[in-house]
Amino acid sequence: MRTMVEIPFYNRDCVFGYCKAVYPQVILPTRNPKSIFADTGLKAAQEETPPLRSYASYVIRLSKLYNAPILAVVPDAFGDADRNIALAREFLRIINNRFRDKQTKFLIVLHRLDGHVDEYRSLVFRYLNYVDVGIAIPSKESDVKEPTIKCREEPRACAQRIVWAVNQVATGVLSGIHVHILGALKPVLALLIKDYNYVPNSFDTDAYRLVSNDKLRKECLGDGRYMIDENKCPPEKWAREWLRGVLS
Repeated sequence: MRTMVEIPFYNRDCVFGYCKAVYPQVILPTRNPKSIFADTGLKAAQEETPPLRSYASYVIRLSKLYNAPILAVVPDAFGDADRNIALAREFLRIINNRFRDKQTKFLIVLHRLDGHVDEYRSLVFRYLNYVDVGIAIPSKESDVKEPTIKCREEPRACAQRIVWAVNQVATGVLSGIHVHILGALKPVLALLIKDYNYVPNSFDTDAYRLVSNDKLRKECLGDGRYMIDENKCPPEKWAREWLRGVLS
């Protein structure tokens, strides 16, 4: 089995070379990332009319600035399958001929998958006519089924939903499709790998920036703060501590 360092772990500090960039951010902590995960961000996602064209141009700009492979989230609508699918179709009309031969894979986020499996699979095939594509599954709050649940409170249920979603969409000719876990929480990731024997292709998280234990707090902070301070300990130390126990 691969180690967690070998599974692309996208984060805002670019630990292990995997960088997370949130629109419209273009300055990263490193000039030579292995790969970049680009997201629309909560603010843009909540706008009544998401900036689809600006976001597409933003992804192109990232690819030119860093010459690195990019995973880019397709603009999405949390908790609303119809709007989510409509946004993805509209976005495809914008990008369809702009990303041929580029190192960019677009991730279709699965929201309210139950009852819409055929529509999502059809959407994936439509994207494949023009660009490289994968799927992304939320894991902070899970809305692939109703009702939406908080994964911090129900990690096992969220892990089960992720496996269910993969089994619904990534089957047949799509069985090798890239699967990304959005906003991964450690308990969910550990359950996926150890209990359900499922290893995603990649994941992103900011959760490693929360102090994971008192030993690390005393060693790196010496006070009651709960967010990391990169001036006290390098982000890699925090990330490795967060990853500890996911596989073992």
